[in-house]
Amino acid sequence: MSIDHRVPVEDLAPRTYDRRRIAGKYGIDAPCVPLLSAVFGAVALVGAVVASTTASMAWWLAVAVLLFSQALVFVHMTFRGKFVVWERLFDQLPLDGDELVLDVGCGRGMVLIAAARRLTTGRAIGIDLWRAGDQDGNDPVATRVNAHANRVADRIDLQTADMCRMQLPSATFDVVTANVAIRTVKDRVKRRAAVEEIYRVTKPGGTMLLVDTQHVLEYRDDLVACGAEDVRLSSLGPSGWFGNPYVASRLVSATKP
Repeated sequence: MSIDHRVPVEDLAPRTYDRRRIAGKYGIDAPCVPLLSAVFGAVALVGAVVASTTASMAWWLAVAVLLFSQALVFVHMTFRGKFVVWERLFDQLPLDGDELVLDVGCGRGMVLIAAARRLTTGRAIGIDLWRAGDQDGNDPVATRVNAHANRVADRIDLQTADMCRMQLPSATFDVVTANVAIRTVKDRVKRRAAVEEIYRVTKPGGTMLLVDTQHVLEYRDDLVACGAEDVRLSSLGPSGWFGNPYVASRLVSATKP
């Protein structure tokens, strides 16, 4: 199984699952980022008001617009953009509904639930350490509430687990995903261990989809070193921007031979 980057999303065949927007509350990724952008934007706006010259007023106004725009783009990404991104990615996978899917660092379950909605007899497993600093209100109770809101609780299992040392059997999952999760591991050696664990638990013929704003070249190289095939690095467009194009989500996709 591999993702086909050549197929436009609008040309894909219709799916039989519920196409309505995923229900539930999913918090804000890195909530301090848009808050700080808005606060400094307000400071810049005050600077424009008290500026002594037209040139300085224009400069402060430009800074304020930039910071407020960054906050708005970030809020769009966290409340809508990331959902669009993952709907497109799952649309391009030839899922039959009986797959086993693992979401690494599942948080409140946005990717996990998007996968589970496409399953019938399959199951989606989510693992996380549930740290609130990684996502606003990150808690397994919130994930279960979201799963019930989407009527997929019977297809989902949650585990508290470290992505660097997964207590999961090898060659088990048809699809393994990680959405802006591996970057929370600060140590390079441990990040490599996380990628190696993702590769280990993927079935032969299975697909790995790793989305992140940092370290994506590492993930690509680590997957190649593991022996993965069809390893690709792709842009996800403005829907994956964490406020601006310099903090953009990118996809590393690969298949296990």
